Amino acid sequence: MSEHHPPRISTPSPTSASVTVFASAASWIESAALAQCQQVAALDGMVHVAAMPDLHPGKGAPIGAAMASTVLYPFLVGSDIGCGIAVFPIKLKRAVPERLASRFPDLDRALDPERDADDPAWAVVQGDVPAGHLAGAAPDPAAYLARHDDAVRWGSLNRRVLAARVAYALGAEPTDPIVDQCHNLVEIRDGVYLHRKGAAPGDGRDVLVAGTRGTASYLVAAHAGPEANHSVAHGAGRKMSRADALRRGRAKHTVEELRRTPVGSLVVCGDRQLLFEEAPTAYKRIEQVIADLVEHQLATPVVTTIPLVTYKTPDLGSTARSDRRGHRGRRGGS
Repeated sequence: MSEHHPPRISTPSPTSASVTVFASAASWIESAALAQCQQVAALDGMVHVAAMPDLHPGKGAPIGAAMASTVLYPFLVGSDIGCGIAVFPIKLKRAVPERLASRFPDLDRALDPERDADDPAWAVVQGDVPAGHLAGAAPDPAAYLARHDDAVRWGSLNRRVLAARVAYALGAEPTDPIVDQCHNLVEIRDGVYLHRKGAAPGDGRDVLVAGTRGTASYLVAAHAGPEANHSVAHGAGRKMSRADALRRGRAKHTVEELRRTPVGSLVVCGDRQLLFEEAPTAYKRIEQVIADLVEHQLATPVVTTIPLVTYKTPDLGSTARSDRRGHRGRRGGS
């Protein structure tokens, strides 16, 4: 992994689209991620690539970027269409991490319409559940967008159901989200396709820029313009690959050390490998990401939040862990 300090604006060749990197000299940006931005900029029909301060390499395309093109490229959105984050305010009498963690439901077990028909979380579902939420090739842009839009709606609905299940488990009433944003999608804006892969919409709305399970997250007022493709960073962004985080983490930390974070929160995660792969040290400093957004006048911090409990997958105790391939579909890669 190489550290690179890019200028804000890079000047590509005349046959490529423009690339703007919204990061400072203090930011950790990998050269491989910058190379992917240039590769995307050279695609037919590409107009502009805006790279956020949480930029890092992805599979075939950079993560932490907003890319505008006259051609629709499904791979610039990826397979996690609809992936995002939401903020639901709930009232608790006492916010003790240990007590909260012990009451969390098994969110990995999807609700069954028949078996779990009496679960109160269903009350947040309004209208039909969207179908056709698979990712894949889209030779017909209109057909792709129809399925894509269902996936985005499905992702938002899923966040609402998960939040309702947590609220009821903690003895609180579900509420409507004050933030519900999607990080992986494509929209038609100003006559072109605007692809976001690990980037949040930044056109005049409040956005939660997620930290890690051991750091603060920042609610910001986003006001990004065309140069940033109307987008802001979606989080801290990975600094290490999963393999590097696993190798380095095992050399420095124990499992129990990772279950209690530096800010005093608890991590509910029955998959020990994931504890190391997604440790706070595997990510960039969220403070630097926010500082870059402020420096480039893309966002203004409003309030910070500190995690109490982070849920990843249930602790199955002595039950044998599922095959690793089964876990890959549940992980967020951004």
